[in-house]
Amino acid sequence: MKNKTFIIAEIGNSHNGNLKYAMNAIDNAKRAGVDAVKFQYIKPEELVHPNLKPYNPISKLKSQLEKFKKITLKLKDYKKLSKYAHKQKIKFGLSIFDLSAIREVRNIIDFYKIASGDIKFNLLIEKITNTKKSVIISTGVSDYNEIKKMKFKNNVSILHCLSKYPSNSSDLAMATILKLKEKFKKNKIGYSDHTNGYLSCLCAVSLGAKIIEKHFIINYKNKLLPDYNVSIDTKDFKKMVMSIREIEKMLSYEKKIPNKNKMTIQRSWYARNEINKNTILNEKNCIYLRPYNKKGINLNLKKKILSKKKNK
Repeated sequence: MKNKTFIIAEIGNSHNGNLKYAMNAIDNAKRAGVDAVKFQYIKPEELVHPNLKPYNPISKLKSQLEKFKKITLKLKDYKKLSKYAHKQKIKFGLSIFDLSAIREVRNIIDFYKIASGDIKFNLLIEKITNTKKSVIISTGVSDYNEIKKMKFKNNVSILHCLSKYPSNSSDLAMATILKLKEKFKKNKIGYSDHTNGYLSCLCAVSLGAKIIEKHFIINYKNKLLPDYNVSIDTKDFKKMVMSIREIEKMLSYEKKIPNKNKMTIQRSWYARNEINKNTILNEKNCIYLRPYNKKGINLNLKKKILSKKKNK
């Protein structure tokens, strides 16, 4: 299908540092019909301060640094995952969070992803966009007034997003997609979702989003997986992909094509009974009925004909 929506399964860190799970997730994402998978290449020491507390106040871990060290994979692992994804004929992307990672992953990815929190990390954005590779950037911590002042190169796709886990429907401001399309005409506009379903993704496609990124898990069994509450599993992801493809069909033609059977459901003016010559035609002796009769009286001419005599 021409100009189809590019659908990304954000596997992220749901693998919990388990390479086997990550590969299994790629298999399942492929079955769901995605165009790409994406992971997060994190070097914990280059992302968070050692004293930064965990998001979850009741966590047994002392810091986010400790958490990331437990769940991240190494560069060698992402090289294996890239090769595996390409073998499955789906594209492979990575979110990166430090300058040295740009060069490290360049030859194994199809696209870079810049997280919402780094939208003001100008040096990172500049160096990534200079690679000429496809770049996707999320805008989850910025309002429209901030975003519209920014300048993006043509190889950058911009995703409307809300960095709230999970996001409420009333907070999504989906009409922002229309504003972004109007402002950044040379860039692809998409949507990165953090709700606990996928209805907003369907809404985004209906509004013209050309990229959809949604958190993916294999199944709903392990509620302790990272990003569990904003993820959907293989079965629901497949339903989402199929729904998006149906919406694309609905939007594929701008020209309205009339039903081929329109003659059978349109009406003409018929005589109720046999009408004698010189009888005045009116709504007492005529009736509107299906089908349309080319040899009959067109409804649009009815006013001109009404009260005239039948003289044949």
